[in-house]
Amino acid sequence: MGELSKIKKIQKEIDVLTEYKQLLIATTDAKAWGIWPLTVVPDRYNGIYIGGKWLALHAYPNDFPPNLYGEDLEYNRFISNKRNLRHIGIGDTPQAAIYDLKYKLDLEGVK
Repeated sequence: MGELSKIKKIQKEIDVLTEYKQLLIATTDAKAWGIWPLTVVPDRYNGIYIGGKWLALHAYPNDFPPNLYGEDLEYNRFISNKRNLRHIGIGDTPQAAIYDLKYKLDLEGVK
């Protein structure tokens, strides 16, 4: 493995660790705000259709709306209806998705 390849591999590992650190901080914040259960997952299309690479839901994983990970047509119908997204945080980082979820829940008066 060449030096450039090693450097790129190390940088990728650092990026992943940084993302997990941000997720840990944001999850701690969410718990303090009373947002629990909380599940944060990557968007299946990397944000192309939904506008963010990460999704935060005030739910356990098995309580997800099935359309989020269903067939493509189901997914597109689900995200096309903006009402479905009102309690789903969306962001380019896990932290941003959690903060977006908090903002949306505050707007709706959900505790």
